[in-house]
Amino acid sequence: MIGYVARDKDGSLYLYDDCPVYEEKYGGWFASPDTIDITGHFPEFDNLTWRDSPVKVEISIKKV
Repeated sequence: MIGYVARDKDGSLYLYDDCPVYEEKYGGWFASPDTIDITGHFPEFDNLTWRDSPVKVEISIKKV
């Protein structure tokens, strides 16, 4: 499954199922309503800023 990670101007980090578009008026990225707040959970995105384009990621779920 493919998703996108983007950071809002307030520093929050979100996972989207569609590629988000930045809305300057609100200072954040917006796409479908299916978003997950992943702030503080993935250090590999610590350097991602709100000015950066969304990062395309592969999402895998496995039973443990």
